[in-house]
Amino acid sequence: MDQLNKHIQLDDHKSELKKDTKSDRQEEIKGDNLSLDDIKEEDKLDDLKESSGDSSIDSNIEILNQDEIDENKENVIEVENKIKITVERNDSYSQSMFLDRSLDRSKTSIDDLSFSQKTLIKSCSLRSLITELVNDEIMIDKSELSKDLDESQKEKFFQIIRAIKQEDNDKKVEQLKELCITDQGLILSDLRRIVWPIITNSHHINPNHQPDHETIINHPMYNQVIQDVNRTIKRFPPSIEKEERLSKEKQLTDLIMRILIENPRFYYYQGYHDICITFLLLLGEEKAFHVVNKVSNTHLSQFMEETMNSTQLLLEIIPIVIEREDRELSQFLNRIEVGTIFSLSWILTWFSHILVNNRNVERLFDIFLATDFRLPVYFTISILLHHREIILSKEQDMAIVFQCLIGLLDEEDEFPFELLLRQGLELMDKHRPETLLSEQKRRMSIQQKKEEDLRSEYWMKKNKPICLM
Repeated sequence: MDQLNKHIQLDDHKSELKKDTKSDRQEEIKGDNLSLDDIKEEDKLDDLKESSGDSSIDSNIEILNQDEIDENKENVIEVENKIKITVERNDSYSQSMFLDRSLDRSKTSIDDLSFSQKTLIKSCSLRSLITELVNDEIMIDKSELSKDLDESQKEKFFQIIRAIKQEDNDKKVEQLKELCITDQGLILSDLRRIVWPIITNSHHINPNHQPDHETIINHPMYNQVIQDVNRTIKRFPPSIEKEERLSKEKQLTDLIMRILIENPRFYYYQGYHDICITFLLLLGEEKAFHVVNKVSNTHLSQFMEETMNSTQLLLEIIPIVIEREDRELSQFLNRIEVGTIFSLSWILTWFSHILVNNRNVERLFDIFLATDFRLPVYFTISILLHHREIILSKEQDMAIVFQCLIGLLDEEDEFPFELLLRQGLELMDKHRPETLLSEQKRRMSIQQKKEEDLRSEYWMKKNKPICLM
């Protein structure tokens, strides 16, 4: 009798959940622009599931199978606590879609995308769908995915999910990096939250000790970090509340200072905050710390040295490759001595400082994380070569050409990112960085000699002796 009462209590609990859900659906009719017929159809499906003995309750509830209930029948409260809301709304990516859950979950495979049994149709957010796909084996009909994804994106979506579920970690990383490189990268921010920590090998790192406030504010680079963080307002979504923005700015400051304290050899550079805020906004503070810490020790390490010598050497790749690919453009740029300074902020910030659309920033981060740290340099070269006609049409004046160059990404919505990223990869394969090192050093030596001569000339003019008659 006690066991029967416990099952009755559980059934009553389910009924209450169902009533609450139907009431909520009525409240959402106007917001979701659903017709009364649509609501009735969904109610019919609910009644059908109940009458057929289907153990599934509302679409927003993670269902326990009968075995789980039997195992926990001695403690109904424990069972009830396992029933939890799994769908969370995300304004950026909330979309209507349908999925079928197999009655026999043990036979379901993410690699098998056909339907075996249709048992449940539900509406959920994209983030919830991705979470369930990664953590469970769920059958999805590709044709029912969000209408915002075209056919190639839908196919890639499943390729990414399959790669994430790859058991061999080396193969998983290799496949995910390849997907980061190919057209459109990881497609969605929600997928990036999962993949970026994996490809940087920072997804299984335990939280480390956070420095106290006194240690942070006494760090020699703290004031410079604060100044740069205070200038990051344009990197936040326009709709963000001031209080939330200020909270994120504090998190950004703490994130950067943790990196610097964790790595005493690092020197902060202007623009590093643009890199960090991209990871912070996407991953949250703790995950961002581990990813940025890894990336700072690999892709960004040359920028974080005490001097800019390594960075300057890296930038010398630009004129070398331009000369080999387009002699006319090379001669034009050399005549006006525009140098490579125009591209410094692009490369130091992975273009996150210059771009407005965060989706474009994230797309670039996909491929930069998955490839050689010098790809941003080759991407810069592909931009110059692509816009050669615009550059060559300008008057041979350094100020005019400089303004032209820094404005090449202004038309961001029309910018051919995928084309130029592919060309950047091709250029890097054609002109391997290792083979350019001696030429880089030669050019850098010449440039340094010119700078020394200019300083000497300036000093001589300033300290010219006065001839007394």
